Amino acid sequence: MPRQVGLNAGILPSPGFTYANITINYAADTFNGPDAKAIPTTGTYDVWAVENLFYYVLHPKVVGGNLGFMIMFPTAATGSLVRHH
Repeated sequence: MPRQVGLNAGILPSPGFTYANITINYAADTFNGPDAKAIPTTGTYDVWAVENLFYYVLHPKVVGGNLGFMIMFPTAATGSLVRHH
């Protein structure tokens, strides 16, 4: 999802357990096909979702860096497709 974590992409929390909650509200008015070219449409698509993430980062360094694991539980999401005339 574009702009989901912004500049924090690829950043692990400190060693130990961490819970993160990310709320996403995304809207689009252009749809792209499998070839990444725009498909002519006359509507918009909106989606809202809540992500619940649990991280565990090991305390000892592994090969000089932090090693972490993340689980994201399924959450409810809503979406709507509105056709404009």
